[in-house]
Amino acid sequence: SEAELARQLSSLIKQPALSPIWAEKMRNKLTEDKVDSAQSVSAFVSSTHETISAIDQKLQRLLDGYLDQLIDQDIYKVEKNKLVSEKKSLTDQLARMTQTQTGWIGPMEKWINQAENLPAVAECGTLLEQKSAAKEIFGSDLWLSASEASGVAQTPWEFVISATSRCKKAENLQNSCAWVPLYDTIRTHFITKFS
Repeated sequence: SEAELARQLSSLIKQPALSPIWAEKMRNKLTEDKVDSAQSVSAFVSSTHETISAIDQKLQRLLDGYLDQLIDQDIYKVEKNKLVSEKKSLTDQLARMTQTQTGWIGPMEKWINQAENLPAVAECGTLLEQKSAAKEIFGSDLWLSASEASGVAQTPWEFVISATSRCKKAENLQNSCAWVPLYDTIRTHFITKFS
């Protein structure tokens, strides 16, 4: 029945839920990482902009020399192409660095909020919301057999289930430092996925 499916989905989607304490600690650590990333990107951006500015000055001097007929057309073209290529390379590096250093932060922040809100979806969400959450967590590894829903959580959800299981065995879920290696593992997942 639909009520039974909702009960089973509810049970399944609670498995990878982050406790509010862990979620808050992870958000605080993510804020620190955001600041560190911003500082790292800022230094690189500043240095790269200085280099690009120097290339622009060389290009202008090269053009002035060509227009004043101090530089042969063939030499001008070769040198201009080298400088333009170098500038393009630096501009591309700049875009990649910015994306690599910070592109993972938004998706991870969204994921932390989603993982913390799973109990609310499980308890108060509609069947459609529960199905959507289950699809997000289990992907194609969610199945219904003999009227029983089951599944294998995907990355990074599986990391939470594993860490929670270890902490329950240690009987210290809320105050455990297990969130630190869990955070590091999840951060690595998002950096890899969004870089």
